[in-house]
Amino acid sequence: MTSKKLSDAIASAGHKITPETVRKDWSKGAPRDSAEAYLRWREKHAEKSARGDPDLKAARLKLVLEQTELTRIRKESEEIELGQARGELWRKAEVLAAYKSTLAKVRAQLDAKLRVDLPARCAGQPAEVIEAAIGEALDAAYAAISQP
Repeated sequence: MTSKKLSDAIASAGHKITPETVRKDWSKGAPRDSAEAYLRWREKHAEKSARGDPDLKAARLKLVLEQTELTRIRKESEEIELGQARGELWRKAEVLAAYKSTLAKVRAQLDAKLRVDLPARCAGQPAEVIEAAIGEALDAAYAAISQP
């Protein structure tokens, strides 16, 4: 049976299928002997479309959203790694460790100046001299903190 004859037989059964579609289905393994067998095969092997199946449409939408989110996460992580490689970004733990180290050093220097050095140097001095010495010690500590 030719694709035109099969298409005409299917049309007489109330379905509109072109001979080109019949030939495509034959290449996929559709039967060639009768219109009924062809229609059963087509019904069994019909691909679901997103228009007709809301579950399939929802699943495809969910998949697209997941892929978009995954792509965004990958891009962000690549940007972070690239920034770290260029030296534009630093790891938070490294920055915090350096900050804590600097603060501990400044605290020790300030403590040594205010508790040990300053009382010995300023013994018997007027209040203005003591205040100036404390100001110098604090300025040195603030300068050490503000250094990069």
